[in-house]
Amino acid sequence: MQQPGQALIRFRQMPNDEKKRRLERSGIAVQWMDSSLADFAIGYAVQIHQLRVLEIRRRAIEGPSKVRAHDLSELDQRSLLYVRMERLAVRALYTLGLDSGEVVLTPLGERSCQVREVSAQPWLNDRRLATLYEISAREGDIEGENLSVERGRDRLLIGMDPEFVLVRMPEGRVVPASRYLGRLGIAGCDAVTRRGRTLYPVAELRPAPSGDPARLLKHLRQAFATAARRIADRTLIWQAGGCRNRVFRWADICILAGFR
Repeated sequence: MQQPGQALIRFRQMPNDEKKRRLERSGIAVQWMDSSLADFAIGYAVQIHQLRVLEIRRRAIEGPSKVRAHDLSELDQRSLLYVRMERLAVRALYTLGLDSGEVVLTPLGERSCQVREVSAQPWLNDRRLATLYEISAREGDIEGENLSVERGRDRLLIGMDPEFVLVRMPEGRVVPASRYLGRLGIAGCDAVTRRGRTLYPVAELRPAPSGDPARLLKHLRQAFATAARRIADRTLIWQAGGCRNRVFRWADICILAGFR
């Protein structure tokens, strides 16, 4: 098992403060284990390979260099806690530029979790984990070969996730996207952390990827239509963050979404 060389080097050279800043900017709560304190917590170790969760096991945590197994039984994949930790751990790893590794989480109440530790190569000093990751890698190779045989050739997928904010004119006040959109789905809202608070002001369209640009555009129109149905206030302007002078009024949205 290996991480891509440059990604691993960047992760190892990145200070913990920078890692924390990146995670919090993505709306992920972080509290690194502190070896100078009598820090102890019951958490969960999430093993991820190629951004796919392999297992989630309960752990007792005693500082950043003393993470040890507490309960070798795996978390039930059907539980809400498993689903929540699966999504959060993958997001955390991706935010730090990795696609494989271990993310240790502790629950925060009933609806959220926080990151306590991220390891890029957890399999190096654990024979069981080394076997787990090697099996996953071999299965991935076999699946890739079978997919190539079925398709006759590798296929490139194109994706996008355009973002925008909702602006009330003429005062230019930003209206939180979370007022109209949920966090998940084809049209949702994205997190921003400000002064320790997690907010969801940014709307995000998540059309399904496609190898055909025309089909991808069709998926984008469907995402626009979903967002337009959920954002009931027709007086709001949809403003793209990357182009300040480009705004979408309701007439533009109707055209993009294919409304008549």
